[in-house]
Amino acid sequence: MKDNSTSNTYKFLFISLMLLVVAASVAIFLNHNRYEKAMEEHIQNALRVEEIDATPMNILGDYSVQILEAGVETQYTASIREDSLGNPVMTLYDEYEPRKMMLTINEDGSLYSDYLGRGIMSFKSNIGKIIIRFEKEDMVCTLTR
Repeated sequence: MKDNSTSNTYKFLFISLMLLVVAASVAIFLNHNRYEKAMEEHIQNALRVEEIDATPMNILGDYSVQILEAGVETQYTASIREDSLGNPVMTLYDEYEPRKMMLTINEDGSLYSDYLGRGIMSFKSNIGKIIIRFEKEDMVCTLTR
C-alpha cells in the first residue's frame, strides 16, 4: 500500500512545478513582447523624417547631391550661399565648371528652382540630417547635409 501523504506531497510538488513553469513562460513571453515593442519604437524613431520649412538660415551650407534623371543617377556636391542681395544661390560642382542656380523660398516653406522644380525640406532629428528633395518631371534631386 502507498502512503497517502507521500502521494499527496508528490501531487503538490508536481502541481507547484507546473505552475512555476507556466509563470516563467508567461514572464518570458511578456518580457520578449516588451523588448520587441522597444525595438520597434527605436526603429521608428531612427526612420522618422519631419518636414520643415525652408528659411534663409537653415538652407545655407554644403551638401551631397544625387540627381536621378531618366533612370541615370549622378552624384555631385553643392553649396547654398546668399548672393549680395540675400537671395539663396546653389552652386552645383562637378568635374567641369560649377553651375549656379537661383533658389526661391516660397511662403509655404517650400523651395523652387527653374532647373530643379519644387523642393521640400525635411530633417532627421536623431542624426541631425537635413534633406532637400526637388522634383521636376522625370528628375529627382536630393541634397543631404
